[in-house]
Amino acid sequence: MIDTPEQINQRLSVLVGLDLSGVGHVANMPTLQFGPIREVTTKRETIKRVGARSLHIQCGWTVEQRATVLAAYRDFVITGEKVDPWSLS
Repeated sequence: MIDTPEQINQRLSVLVGLDLSGVGHVANMPTLQFGPIREVTTKRETIKRVGARSLHIQCGWTVEQRATVLAAYRDFVITGEKVDPWSLS
């Protein structure tokens, strides 16, 4: 398990400069795809399009822009509604 800020920053540094290529969720866990999209075959023999890297967020999270909170984990949990990240501005 990684739990220090240095370890977290080191692991996330591979995402710096990559384009955000997909956004989704599994239950209340946001998933983000980064980098070029590629096709993979799943265990069920279906084709799935994924980014070169993916990030599954399994903790509290906040999306901010210029010190303004646009969305947070608590918004997703309390309302039970999906958040469309492309509508956040």
